[in-house]
Amino acid sequence: MATHENAQVRQVSCVYLRKLAPKLWMNLPADDQTKTKALLLERYVAEPASIVKKNIADVIGSLAMILIPNKEWNELF
Repeated sequence: MATHENAQVRQVSCVYLRKLAPKLWMNLPADDQTKTKALLLERYVAEPASIVKKNIADVIGSLAMILIPNKEWNELF
């Protein structure tokens, strides 16, 4: 999602990540959760391809549904 030169590969990786991230989120150590949230926001801002950017936003949204009610992602506001 973050480094592959092909936008289609980045897009597909976002689709898989959107489906898997909410299921696996609680198994990640807190430090990795923090790094992942920062990376998602960073990649969203830096992504040049609009279709990939939309898919990154979808990943952020899927995690936000879990994290915002618990006030665990204040960087979104």
